[in-house]
Amino acid sequence: MLVVEVEGGRETRRFVISLGAPWLPGRVAGLAVLGVRTLLCGGFNRAYLPTAGRLGVQVITGLAGDAETVLAAYLRGQNIPGGPRTRRCRRLL
Repeated sequence: MLVVEVEGGRETRRFVISLGAPWLPGRVAGLAVLGVRTLLCGGFNRAYLPTAGRLGVQVITGLAGDAETVLAAYLRGQNIPGGPRTRRCRRLL
């Protein structure tokens, strides 16, 4: 998974991680431990949205396109292809 750190609307660092845990709640918990505050993804089991919220991870799901295009649109505050209107964040996944 690509993790991108953002400060002041600009990318400051990026790295790739392995999610490790085979089940979704464990993966979301791992992201929260890393300090991830926003998850941009194509699909996410809605049953786990409350868990993500309790852990402080905002999930923006239903997105389409390559990661670079989605990330660029998100950082510019534009609509993300295939997804809802974007929001700003401190750390981005």
